[in-house]
Amino acid sequence: GGLAVALAESAMAGGLGVTASVAGLEPDGPGSDIASLFSESTTRFLAEVRPDALEDLRAAMGAHAVHDLGAVTAEPRLEVTGASGASLISLDLAQVREAFHGSFAG
Repeated sequence: GGLAVALAESAMAGGLGVTASVAGLEPDGPGSDIASLFSESTTRFLAEVRPDALEDLRAAMGAHAVHDLGAVTAEPRLEVTGASGASLISLDLAQVREAFHGSFAG
């Protein structure tokens, strides 16, 4: 669940890719990248906004935090980096679809 699934679902729905970074989302420390990707804490949502509309979104959100995670890409890939810049997820969208719609073996 959490952000990782929201990013994957958005990419699959649009048939486009995404590059994102979780840097700055959770307090630094062991497991913070994992917490950023899979936490299901309340009152968070993912919004796709044109780059020229980002400041309008920030203004509309007022005092609420807005994090620019990355960008939609034409290449159908899901690419997510952690706080250190290291790759956390690097998958073709076909692999994401297969895992999402598949089942556990066994």
